[in-house]
Amino acid sequence: MGLGELTTSEGSVDKDGVIITTSAANQIDNWAGAQNFTAQDEDSAFNLSEVMSDIRWNGAPNPLTVDVSGLVGGSIYNVKLLFNEGADRDRGWDISANDELVVDNFTSEGGDGFWSPENSFVYSVNLEADVSGNLLLTLQNDIGGEPQVSTDGNPILQGIILNATTAAEDTDEDGLPDTYEERLADNLDDLKNKITKKTKMIFVENPGSNTFEFQDLSNIVSLAKRKKILTLLDNTWGTPLYLKPLELGFDMSFSSATKYFSGHSDAMGGSLAVNKKVFKKIMFFYKLSGYRMSADEAYLIIRGLRTLDTRLKQHYQNTKAVINFLRKQKKIIEILYPHKPGSKNYKLWKKYYTGATGLLSVVVRSKNKSSVIKFVNSLELFGIGYSWGGFESLAILQELKPSKDEYSQGRRFFKYKKNEHIVRLHIGLEDPKDLITDLKQSLRYIK
Repeated sequence: MGLGELTTSEGSVDKDGVIITTSAANQIDNWAGAQNFTAQDEDSAFNLSEVMSDIRWNGAPNPLTVDVSGLVGGSIYNVKLLFNEGADRDRGWDISANDELVVDNFTSEGGDGFWSPENSFVYSVNLEADVSGNLLLTLQNDIGGEPQVSTDGNPILQGIILNATTAAEDTDEDGLPDTYEERLADNLDDLKNKITKKTKMIFVENPGSNTFEFQDLSNIVSLAKRKKILTLLDNTWGTPLYLKPLELGFDMSFSSATKYFSGHSDAMGGSLAVNKKVFKKIMFFYKLSGYRMSADEAYLIIRGLRTLDTRLKQHYQNTKAVINFLRKQKKIIEILYPHKPGSKNYKLWKKYYTGATGLLSVVVRSKNKSSVIKFVNSLELFGIGYSWGGFESLAILQELKPSKDEYSQGRRFFKYKKNEHIVRLHIGLEDPKDLITDLKQSLRYIK
């Protein structure tokens, strides 16, 4: 759907009963000179050129809305918003979907006054239609989150691509779904099949600290209680501030105090919270083993706890800013983090968590692994390290392919596609603009 002269005066298009209506006070049918596309299908090339040179816009603080009706209620749809920054200015706004903030301080790529591929970009998100089969997207200043930072807050939009998305359709030549999230889908039946009479405990890391799959925690707890099996959750990513496993029914909750608790990467320790059911057994082992934390380590961790709340909020804000940059990069094919409303991970995160922290992974597609290594090694503000949770940003190339070592063999469920690589990033407390600049200069090495 193009938003200029190719639509009705109301900005409405009806395709097979699906109606997309764009409400904006203004339209321009030649926003910038059209790009000369080269493609086998000349008509398609021409149409895309036409779409990207048309515009609907509204003057700030007024919203630009996209109302979609006629969808299948409860189904997931991929929505792509197309933008072409034809003017040389700092432009930005918020984006909400079904009245929920999707992107805080979305910014245009900037421009030089002419249409070019460099000035065009897309925001892609999977969204669930409501029970009536509707979707509502809003582009407007200060819908929520942080205050507006761009000098020009007039929202613009060139076009929309809307597709139904299913696991069957979203596949490539290897028959696997395109998204890692779908490949790592929660499989309760698989867990049931692995339980035997010898099973004493179910251990859960939520999310997985490399691949960031979220599990439906209540289902796991219910299964464990029926089988009379103990449950333990690694809560290092969410911390007890954002996730409370014992309240969900878990018997034990572990957190690495080396990470966010400390916050300075200068202490070793951990914490274990337990319910009354297992308290006596844990204390018996504790006394029997003689494990004790040193006074110095305890002091450093307590010091870090005093600023935990403040630090986590900043980690999250910095991470959102970095993700807004990364999602526009063609070399990054997926971001493993609960940032897409309508996605499975996002729904599970919203169901159980009250916040998010700074650890994520990105999926990089490259035929040359050495170029991905060079990308990591060329980062200047990001240190290279496996741990995380401190004030400094870190990056590391993750090797999760099956190999001869026992650890990797245990991760055969994670199916790599050809020429895909995972880089894990911990977003620290540095200025996010500096981190983005660092990532931008390093991404050029990926071939």
